[in-house]
Amino acid sequence: MNNEKIFQILVEKQSLVGVYLFTEKYFLYVNDTLARIFGYKKEELIRKKGPIDLTHPDDRPLVRQNIHKRISGEIEAIRYIFKGIRKDGTMIYCMAFGQRTIYKGHAAVIGMLIDITENIKRQERAKRLYTLLYAIRDISELIAREEDKEILIKKSCERLFKTHIYHGVWVALQDEKKLKMAIEGKVFKPLAKTIEENKPPLCIQRLFKHSKIAVTITEDDCKKCPLAKTCDRENFIIIRLEHKKNIYGWLAVCFGNTLDKEENALLEELAKDIAFALYNIEQEKIIKENEQFLQNIFDGIQDGISILDRDFNVIRVNKWMEMMYATEMPLVGRKCYEIYQKRQSPCPSCPSILSIRTGKPHVSIVPYPSFANPVRWIELSSFPLRDIDGEIIGVIEHVKDITRRKKAEEEKEKLQTQLLHAQKMEAIGTLAGGIAHDLNNLLTPIIGYSELLLFQTQEPVKEKIESIKRAAEKAASLTRQLLAFSRKQIFRPKLLDLNALVIDAKKMLERLIGENIQLITKLEPELKIINADESQIEQVLVNLIVNARDAMPEGGEIIIETSNVELDKQYCRLHHEAHPGQFVCLTVKDTGIGMDEKTKQRIFEPFFTTKGTKGSGLGLAVTHGIIKQHKGWIEVYSERNKGSTFKIYLPVSEEGKKFISVKERDFLLEELQGQGERILLVEDNEAIRKFAMDILVKNGYTVFGARNAKEALDIFEREKGNFHLIFTDIVLPDKSGLMLIELLLLHKPQLKVLLTSGYIDKVDWTTVREKGFYFLQKPYSMINLLKNVKKAIS
Repeated sequence: MNNEKIFQILVEKQSLVGVYLFTEKYFLYVNDTLARIFGYKKEELIRKKGPIDLTHPDDRPLVRQNIHKRISGEIEAIRYIFKGIRKDGTMIYCMAFGQRTIYKGHAAVIGMLIDITENIKRQERAKRLYTLLYAIRDISELIAREEDKEILIKKSCERLFKTHIYHGVWVALQDEKKLKMAIEGKVFKPLAKTIEENKPPLCIQRLFKHSKIAVTITEDDCKKCPLAKTCDRENFIIIRLEHKKNIYGWLAVCFGNTLDKEENALLEELAKDIAFALYNIEQEKIIKENEQFLQNIFDGIQDGISILDRDFNVIRVNKWMEMMYATEMPLVGRKCYEIYQKRQSPCPSCPSILSIRTGKPHVSIVPYPSFANPVRWIELSSFPLRDIDGEIIGVIEHVKDITRRKKAEEEKEKLQTQLLHAQKMEAIGTLAGGIAHDLNNLLTPIIGYSELLLFQTQEPVKEKIESIKRAAEKAASLTRQLLAFSRKQIFRPKLLDLNALVIDAKKMLERLIGENIQLITKLEPELKIINADESQIEQVLVNLIVNARDAMPEGGEIIIETSNVELDKQYCRLHHEAHPGQFVCLTVKDTGIGMDEKTKQRIFEPFFTTKGTKGSGLGLAVTHGIIKQHKGWIEVYSERNKGSTFKIYLPVSEEGKKFISVKERDFLLEELQGQGERILLVEDNEAIRKFAMDILVKNGYTVFGARNAKEALDIFEREKGNFHLIFTDIVLPDKSGLMLIELLLLHKPQLKVLLTSGYIDKVDWTTVREKGFYFLQKPYSMINLLKNVKKAIS
């Protein structure tokens, strides 16, 4: 028996190993096993087909390269794995071992081949399941932390698709209004469109009846579906997301071949987990809504509620308690007695201790510190807090502010005192206003004539006249303080640069305080503009500086500061006069003797003074009245022997950005001369009328005097309205000056107007400002009279 015969006998007996011999063109020999592996008969292969014909298109370049290397002698032998293709088109995995040989004088390859398809499938299945399990682990972690349904289904969909074992993933969330979907992979996008258009295919319609469906392209319904082309060669499984008979949506995956039982079971478990997570998110939302509902009730109670554990740690409070103890925040986690009573141990008489001991409610009235007052009074009710087993685990404290009730009699007495004081101050104010008015009328001719005499008199009489004028001006200053105190001083606000006012007043203030006191200014360069009466704010500054000076008999230091501040609601809770917004702060500090708390509480009371007979007690009362009139407030900080600090807050003007400071220039007497302009002067005070007429006539004006409105109307009619200016007191015996002007303007609309008064009460100053009338305050000097007449006529 020759060698070839022996070889054929040996290889034909192999049932697992395919044996082959081929050249570059075709097989020269194959055994039955190799033919069976590829689904052929031996005669269909030998000298008819080559190895490339049995190779899957994906691997033909690899196989062709390996054949060439052996035939050419580049390598003798090689082992490799490739994908083969059977006669029926089925793909298989093969392991081949081939060696170069010479057959009948020609190069050939002889070798063996094993079908390893089942091994590869087992490996791929294991890898597929491992990849799926890894994705499920990630989704489980996502389920544990995610609180948003839509984000959960979106991220679950993304993670499942990233395994690359599915051609598409679709998760749908059934909402009350519409289906919310998360899609990965092209295959499901047309499906989503049909659902959005409310034209779902039959497979989706079946979802509402079944917990799970498997869809394959062999089904008749699918062959007729408009999505058949998109889903060609694809299989689907769609699983309901269901928990406790509630359907939350569906999970669908698209796969190429079959889905084994284990993978199917994993997907079903994943669907259950996602459904459970969706259920939990719903329940958590309900719990949060209920908790928020209870919290709203809790916070809506207008008394304080504080919940404590058995060790008196605060575990919860309502908004009222947070507002009341804003400076002590946070409250939760701290001992109640440390926060509310500033103690290091529980209060001996605390009702909460009794409630924990006895298990019954207890009530007590106790004081507590507050940011608003040194001491307030509360009714503290404590109720035992029990768990589901009835064990006491803490207390609920109900805090009701009963300060008013506790101090009812004291408050009543205080209100009575305040009422009497207010009535006294009203009477004094009326009296002061009336005195100021009369003084102004008396002082106007005194100041005016003394000024006129100064122009006409030589020394030494001139010095005595100057003394008369200075005394009259001091009296005029006193009347201004009386008017400010009685709130009947004319309020003439304008855009004001506080820095400029301080700089202009500095030299005058230095003369006031003397050489043993140093005056320091610290001004904010970018200070904002306020809307204020310049003379009144200057008076405030003078009053504060004089007070600071008097507090430093041995000398010291006064600092004037300006700054921009913006106050929030938190600050305003702690300072009851403050309100939120932007302000300019004027600060005056001294290094003087300071004040105790009792003195500080009374400093703004009229006629209260610590200076004995040297003080009038009006300075700070006037200051307080002026700042209130400007919608501002004053904060005072002082301690004995540590000096005092006054902080004045004035609102920033909305128009301040457009403000440009322009000082009014001084006029020479020659510039104030008239050119024969005709003036109708209406003044019921004979001395003032005579003085004003004398001054105006001597300075080039033609003046007609009237004692009241009737005389003025008669003169106006007699002169046929031939006047350039009407100069009238606002308060006349028979008719108000404003009513007189209204009648005259009807006859001559172009008539110029100048008003004057020494005492203004119940006058509509809004109308005066809107009409643009000029105003001259009594008492006025000769120069002021001429300047204002000139301006009004011009």
